Amino acid sequence: YGSIEFYGRRLGGKKVVYLHAEQIDDYHVGVFMADIDREDVLLVDLHNHDIQEGPEKEVQYGTSEADQLKSYFDDFLEELEEPELEDYYAGFDVGKPDQHIMAMCERVGDQEVLIMGSDTNGVTQDLRELQDSYRSEFDHVLLFSTDTHASIHDLANRKTSNIDEMENKVENAVDSTSSAEIGLVNRKTAPLHLLKNDYNGLVFSVNILIRLTLISLVLFYLLLILWIFF
Repeated sequence: YGSIEFYGRRLGGKKVVYLHAEQIDDYHVGVFMADIDREDVLLVDLHNHDIQEGPEKEVQYGTSEADQLKSYFDDFLEELEEPELEDYYAGFDVGKPDQHIMAMCERVGDQEVLIMGSDTNGVTQDLRELQDSYRSEFDHVLLFSTDTHASIHDLANRKTSNIDEMENKVENAVDSTSSAEIGLVNRKTAPLHLLKNDYNGLVFSVNILIRLTLISLVLFYLLLILWIFF
């Protein structure tokens, strides 16, 4: 659908869809899921833009662009109803070296798909190159990041990933591929304390202090004039 790509699987009456939108950083969840039962459809934003030079574009709910994206999504969900169901095989491996990563291999019929993931906000260039190197071995190679904001300092300075470890995870995922099942769960996290709120509070406090300082200086200047001349 133009620059928007969807990949998906139908699991009986449920669906898993991966979204690749290279030019979009974030979007309101209602853009795609406003009238979708989240118990039946799981939408995964691959969020695999460049970790250093990612897009800043956001799509808001209710805009014409959002309506267009929603029509693409609905059309793809209809397409997922057409293929016949086949046996599902999968293997995966998750690691915790200097960077949290995972690899998953899926096999359905004669189609084999590799999914690689990194616990970052965007992906490094070397991971993109690794993705390209696997394209000749799999029908599709999907790469995602978790869109974490756990460490701003780490994300701002990360330029490479542990490629050797990722290759090892891919090999283990392929070797462990066997008959599997998928279950979907829809849960909500506990309330989060966002750093953004602290930052906004700090900026507000600094602005107040600056204004009070300026007012105090003006008042002090006026008092000096009154003291000198009167």
